[in-house]
This record gives sequence, C-alpha cells and structure tokens, in this order.
Amino acid sequence: MNHVNYAALGKRIRTIRRHRQMTQEQLAEAAGLSIPHLSNVENASTKLSLPKLTDIANALEVSLDELAGDSLKIKHVRPDIEELDDKP
Repeated sequence: MNHVNYAALGKRIRTIRRHRQMTQEQLAEAAGLSIPHLSNVENASTKLSLPKLTDIANALEVSLDELAGDSLKIKHVRPDIEELDDKP
C-alpha cells in the first residue's frame, strides 16, 4: 500500500511556491483553492485530492511526479526541484 507523505508534500509545495515568488493567495487563486485550504495543505493539516494536487502542480508549472517525488522509490525529480528540498 502506498502512503502519501503529506508533510513532505506540503513542504515541497511551499518551497516551490516561494521559489516562484508566489504568495499563498496567488497560488490558491491559480489552483482554485481557498487560502485556508492551501495553508492547511502546506502544513499537512489536511489531505489533498488528486485533481486539486494536479491544479497546484499546474499552477506551479511542475509535474505531479516532481511535486510528489517522495512517493517514488526511485527519484525522477528534476535536480533543480530536488535541490529546493535541501534548502531551509
């Protein structure tokens, strides 16, 4: 059974959003989410449906694999995206 690491996913969304110099408000609007829902996603306080995850990936201009790369046993995440995970 595959388990989603929502903490890692939320951190990756926040990291990429900040790297893209987007506010939560901008990303929420682009992805069709409320700001509180996006905040809860980034803080791993809520789960996220696949369609909404796709909306976020599209708004951030990354693939689903790149956004949820920690779910892969073999990483296929672009080096520039993976590098963002290593930054504080």
